Amino acid sequence: MKKRFISKSYTLTVIFSLLLLISIASQGYGEVAGPGWHMVTAEPVSPEEAEAYYESQQLAPEEISAQEVTGFTALSATSPSPEIIELARALKYDPKLIYDYVHNHIDYVPYFGSLKGATLTYLDGSGNDFDQASLMIALLRESVGKRGDITIGTVEYVYGYMTIPGADLANWLGVDQNQQLIGNIIASGGSPPNQITLYTNGTVRFRRLWVKANINGTDYLFDPAFKSYTYTSKIDIGQAMGYNQSELMASATSGATVGSDYTQNLNETNLRNKLAEYSSNLINTIRSQYPNKEVKEIISGRSIIQTNLTNYTPTLPFSTTVSAYWDEIPTDATRTAKLIIQHLNCGSGIDIDYTFNTPDLAGKRLTITYVGSNYQPELRMDGVLIDAGVSATNTKCDLYIKINHPYAGSDNSYNYADQYTTYKIERGKSYAIVYNFGGVSDMLLQKRQKQLDVYLSQGLSETSESVRGETLNIMGITWLKELQMSKNILSSLAEAVSISHHDIGLMAQETSYYIDVKLSNVSILSKHNIDADTQAHFKVTGLIGSAFEHGILEQLMGSDNPGVSTMKLFQIANSTGRKVFLADSANYATIQPQLDSNCSSAYSHFH
Repeated sequence: MKKRFISKSYTLTVIFSLLLLISIASQGYGEVAGPGWHMVTAEPVSPEEAEAYYESQQLAPEEISAQEVTGFTALSATSPSPEIIELARALKYDPKLIYDYVHNHIDYVPYFGSLKGATLTYLDGSGNDFDQASLMIALLRESVGKRGDITIGTVEYVYGYMTIPGADLANWLGVDQNQQLIGNIIASGGSPPNQITLYTNGTVRFRRLWVKANINGTDYLFDPAFKSYTYTSKIDIGQAMGYNQSELMASATSGATVGSDYTQNLNETNLRNKLAEYSSNLINTIRSQYPNKEVKEIISGRSIIQTNLTNYTPTLPFSTTVSAYWDEIPTDATRTAKLIIQHLNCGSGIDIDYTFNTPDLAGKRLTITYVGSNYQPELRMDGVLIDAGVSATNTKCDLYIKINHPYAGSDNSYNYADQYTTYKIERGKSYAIVYNFGGVSDMLLQKRQKQLDVYLSQGLSETSESVRGETLNIMGITWLKELQMSKNILSSLAEAVSISHHDIGLMAQETSYYIDVKLSNVSILSKHNIDADTQAHFKVTGLIGSAFEHGILEQLMGSDNPGVSTMKLFQIANSTGRKVFLADSANYATIQPQLDSNCSSAYSHFH
């Protein structure tokens, strides 16, 4: 089933991405954001402001210790999982093979701090220097004492500054060798802006994390996250499709009414036919001119230049200044991301209140369900009880979710890329809290599907938290995977670097199924410093993500069970002769009186 809907979605994503990016040419964001999809860029702060922030965020030891709930103990970014244990064995407990695996197979993403931890970095196949160091350290620690010919001693993180030449940085980040652009990408990923130094010779000094390991009695240094890439160029997509914007618009508007701020009765038949024509042209071009090519060879992409470590070294290739050695990454708010979940206003105030260090999530299933005739809410992770509330006396409850990144900040509130929202959920129903930090691989989906198969083979009820919760989880992360695939394609087409800070939301089963991802934050920067490319990427991502909200349900359950989304509502509105408005803060006062009088007052204002 997975292969069927992934490949179908991939084709649709390519076609719509191509057309929208060719047709469409956000804004910076610094404070804590409410629900919605946001694009953020970093702004510098002074050294004094940053240091004051760090001091204010240092938590007392008892505040960051594991919260004790039956069956669950908070872990660390390097805690061994079945995947880590098996991978270490497969790599023969050999530090050279371990380094080569992380360096050669884990793609680098330029965000700051501990976000995924070792297990999710492995499952996603991507991560920053914190997460890639965590993966290497977890594998090395799992290898201690496993081989008689190799003695592995102390393994720890090294936190400090690194100075890297501009040409190496440009290749690593995948952008033009433009020092200001490189600095903006590093800052937009959350690296402390005041601690990034741009030198006149093109080099850049900024915060990094790497690994020190004692092997056979000698200390050696490793930087698995830094790697060189080869790049491929994209074909002329518009030419391959036979795309013509004027022709497309003429087809779509034939017989339609197009006002200054609305459309009505667009010609859906013509539009579908034209899209099918472009799709057919593209497929035929690929088959005839680019047979057996990978997608990245058609739309552009990059590949890690493989290495084969032959000798350990006590130094790194670039100049460094060490600030600290860590056995584990500090779990305070300046180094490790947090996911806060609260269940409240169900008749008893706040009755579930739990803060995860995001590396603890490790791709596991998070659910909110209700048990018993008194509707007691439970928060579970892979079936293990994390926190439980009291009886839900109200029919509707609030579920508050917040993501807090360890970013020094781009404004005086130091909340860069953080976001929160409150969902109205219904007692007695089932919810999976789904999340993505720029990954969601086939490996993760396969892992979750195998777990569901185990539950079913055990004869567990379809209404159990295990079966229903895992089913919702798989549906949700399938949507997240398709969205991430579209982001990756859009990055190639728009020639942009996309840093996904988070996508977090609910996959729910109430009267029917729905997915609602209200928390999404991304930094998008043009590889060539062209703002129009950045804008196009962000806008198209939102359109495609909305379409997937109904598309994923129809893919998994069949088109005879239609889903709903904003994009689907556009189609329904158009097919029933309603106007579809393009509203903004400047024209909304004139549009509001024309809206359906049945529209709830809660939505009768412009966001």
